[in-house]
Amino acid sequence: SAAELEPLVSYLKSPSPSTILLLCTTGKVDGRTALGRALSSKAVNVECRHPYENQLPPLIRRMADLRQVNLSRDAEGYLIEVVGSDLLALDDAVERLRLFAGSHRIIDLDTAQKCIADTRVHAIWDLTDAIGERNLDRALKVLASLRSEGLEALRALLMLARSVRQLWMARSLGQEKLKPDAVAK
Repeated sequence: SAAELEPLVSYLKSPSPSTILLLCTTGKVDGRTALGRALSSKAVNVECRHPYENQLPPLIRRMADLRQVNLSRDAEGYLIEVVGSDLLALDDAVERLRLFAGSHRIIDLDTAQKCIADTRVHAIWDLTDAIGERNLDRALKVLASLRSEGLEALRALLMLARSVRQLWMARSLGQEKLKPDAVAK
């Protein structure tokens, strides 16, 4: 609450010049609040987000290079699929692959599948994306993962219906020969 944060806001107005205060949040601080205004005037904001999937292959190759192992492109793709974009988990997976491979420094898809289990936490959007891409195998894997994580069938059905409705609307708008920007709206 605002009352609980008042001592921090007060401190930020006149911070000690010999102190570094580090605040970690799981989301953005609302800039309209007293704390948000105080932070924006006195602090440096550093966001540490997970990279997008298309940014992962060079990062995985760098992790492998540092360990002097060579991952095949298929093995890289497998790691992205089963681990996701959590860099710490990916680094751990590459290290386990190095240990598993021993003196054999080339890691292929088969080796990766033997050593690294599917630990990725999926979101409902992964399911709708797989269905939209008509990738049945991936959709079934994601659905099984979501169900094991406790996703209720009704919620999954509602999200799928929403996704199908959006695809249907986009298709019908596309048939009206609208510009892509108009369809996106």
